[in-house]
Amino acid sequence: MHLRVANRRKDFHHKTAVKLLAKSKVIAHEDLNIQGLASTRLAKSVSDAGWGQFITILTNKAARAGCLVIAVNPNGTTQMCSGCDTQVPKTLGERWHSCPRCGLELNRDQNAARNIKSRAVGHPVPARGGYRSTVPTNREACALC
Repeated sequence: MHLRVANRRKDFHHKTAVKLLAKSKVIAHEDLNIQGLASTRLAKSVSDAGWGQFITILTNKAARAGCLVIAVNPNGTTQMCSGCDTQVPKTLGERWHSCPRCGLELNRDQNAARNIKSRAVGHPVPARGGYRSTVPTNREACALC
C-alpha cells in the first residue's frame, strides 16, 4: 500500500515538473527548510506532499531541458507588497493581501508568487499588467509557492 502511494506521488511529481517546464524557461521557488518544517505541526502535510522529492525531480528535469530552477530566500515574500515593496504585516490566518500604499489587492499566495518571481528574475513584477521576459522564447518565468 505504501509503495503504491509513493509511486503515485513520484509519478505526479514527474508529470507536474514536465508541465511546468513546458510552460516556463525559468522556475523559481522558495528555498524552504523542508527538514525544519517536517519537525513542526505541519510535519504530516510536508512529508506527505514530498516537497523535497519534487524539487529534486524538477531541478534534474530542468537541467536536462536547459531550463533554470532558482531557489529564493522566502523571508517576507507574503508580507511585502509585490506592487510597491511596502511591508504589509499579516497573520498566518489572513489570506488576502491589501496594500494601503498602492492599493494592490490579491490573494496572499499570488502576492508571494510575484515576490518570488521578482527575486528570481531580478526585476520588479508590475502590480497590474504582464511581465515581459527577456529570454527569447514564448515561455515565461513562473514562481512556485
